[in-house]
Amino acid sequence: MKKDDMYIGIVTALIGIFFLIKSLPLGLVEKNGIPSAGLFPILVSGGLILCSLVLIYKGFISRDTISYWHLMNFQKNNLKMFWLSLAGILVFMLIWKYIHFTFAIYFLSVFLNWAYKNSWKFNFIFTLIFVTIIIISFEKIMLVQFNV
Repeated sequence: MKKDDMYIGIVTALIGIFFLIKSLPLGLVEKNGIPSAGLFPILVSGGLILCSLVLIYKGFISRDTISYWHLMNFQKNNLKMFWLSLAGILVFMLIWKYIHFTFAIYFLSVFLNWAYKNSWKFNFIFTLIFVTIIIISFEKIMLVQFNV
């Protein structure tokens, strides 16, 4: 483990504590014994806090001085792909909000396949299958309305 694990552990512990505090008013169980809306967030927050404490402890006892914050060449490419994917998702949400979900999902599929350097043939076939499955499963079977 690295010393930087302590810092990451502290940040994730604070995030876990924040969500734990926000979900406590929802309660664990209702009066009739049925789990309430707060059960899952409280369990996940508790797990996050527990894992964060382990990470802080491991980072504290570590003698390693290597830092996370110095990027290697392969990490720079991964970071570029992360930001490109995030930009595609943001444009997807804008298209969904202002135009229509179907156009947005077509855009997202084509854009991500292009960004990850898939062939245009694969991109076309994958997009058609992906969008068809999304529309049939959500809009036709589960009756989810994406644009109301």
